[in-house]
Amino acid sequence: LTMSAGAALALIPFMEISSSAESIYGLEFTSLAAVVLLAVLIHGVFLAWNFTATALLGFELSLRKSVVVMASEKAVTVAAAILPFLPEAVGVRGVVAIPVILGHFSQIP
Repeated sequence: LTMSAGAALALIPFMEISSSAESIYGLEFTSLAAVVLLAVLIHGVFLAWNFTATALLGFELSLRKSVVVMASEKAVTVAAAILPFLPEAVGVRGVVAIPVILGHFSQIP
């Protein structure tokens, strides 16, 4: 049951993307490449920020590693659950889901 619930949650972003396939096919490669770069960059910023914050707080190295990794992760399921509530002015939901998924793939496993 747990695995099926996890699989269902993992499919939410892909359902958003498939519903907007025509808009996604119209994207230029440079736009998509920029999104990939920004998704990886934001994860790097989170890592650097959390690394600095744990240093300033004086955490021990073993605790610091755990806090940095866990605080830098972003949940794709939470982001996908928020997408339907964004106003239409933000863009097509499927296109907006692309950085969510790419950001998830760039995280530390």
